[in-house]
Amino acid sequence: MCGNQRDQAMKSETCQIDFWVLVQGTIGLVRPLTRRASEWIREHVPHQSQWFGPALILEHRYIAELLNRMVEDGLQVRQQIVDDISNSVLRTLE
Repeated sequence: MCGNQRDQAMKSETCQIDFWVLVQGTIGLVRPLTRRASEWIREHVPHQSQWFGPALILEHRYIAELLNRMVEDGLQVRQQIVDDISNSVLRTLE
């Protein structure tokens, strides 16, 4: 967690979410939200990757490895896992 509101105000840049990840079924969407995230994608993801608007499309089996690399590189990731349309779980990976 990023801490209380006062701590968050002091560390706003370090608490900023860099990537939003939506996993549903066998695919996931990885959307860079910051300039740092966009640069990371350019450096680590092949150019021929598939995109859906501003989000990278990945098969489920590749998402965990990518998320682990993002977190290891100090990026903040917010992941949403959708089991079905009416049931979703939202968590932040640290």
